[in-house]
Amino acid sequence: MREPLITSHCDTMPHIRFIILSVTYLVVLLLFPFAAGADTLILKNGNRIETSRAWEEGGLIKCRRFGAVVGYPKESVERIEHSETPDASGESSDSSFEKSETLSEDEEDLFEITSVYDGDTVTAEKYSRKIKIRLMGIDAPESARGAMPSQPYSDASKKYLQNRVLNKRVRLKVFGEDRYGRCLAEVFLGETNVNLELIRAGFAEVYQGKMEKNFDSSAYREAETEAKSLRKGMWVWEKYHISPRKWRRMDH
Repeated sequence: MREPLITSHCDTMPHIRFIILSVTYLVVLLLFPFAAGADTLILKNGNRIETSRAWEEGGLIKCRRFGAVVGYPKESVERIEHSETPDASGESSDSSFEKSETLSEDEEDLFEITSVYDGDTVTAEKYSRKIKIRLMGIDAPESARGAMPSQPYSDASKKYLQNRVLNKRVRLKVFGEDRYGRCLAEVFLGETNVNLELIRAGFAEVYQGKMEKNFDSSAYREAETEAKSLRKGMWVWEKYHISPRKWRRMDH
């Protein structure tokens, strides 16, 4: 009679250890992408952006940040400080913009918009890492907050943005961070600049405060002029319109 095959606990332990080590390695790669050496982007506004790798592509300085690929306008980058860690050829990296890395147009650049706070603020997620985004160059009507009541067209602005981007994957053109730690970015749905579309639809105005250096607002101002002339969205009552920036400062 053939004896039954018995697998001991010890026989399965190497397999279990291999699985545990593999999962741990993947988690470390996702949570600590800079562990193997890092580049630092020095922006002209003084901000320092820590990243695992930076390169020039398509007029942008791209880097791996927030668990994905993010692009900064080349004009807003002072320099790249590369780590001294030798590459595969044994040579150290330099700080030139001439090095580039070719990436396919795939989902690596995409973030999913998981929530919309109001007409100019959203949350994006990539690999379970969340970032709060303030749409660059625009200012939408204010939602109610504390003693401050909601501004006319604030709900319409928020719903417009929700319909455009909520649960959709977008690309970001990042210009830095604001004083609240929010990522300042233009949001692109395919080839559409969502920030600019909010202006065109009359659900946001051009931001009246200080903007990041090298941000070109000319297209935004042209779109606002057109929206006003056509009395779109909040411009239907242009005579009584109050800028969101002024609304925030009013004694309600």
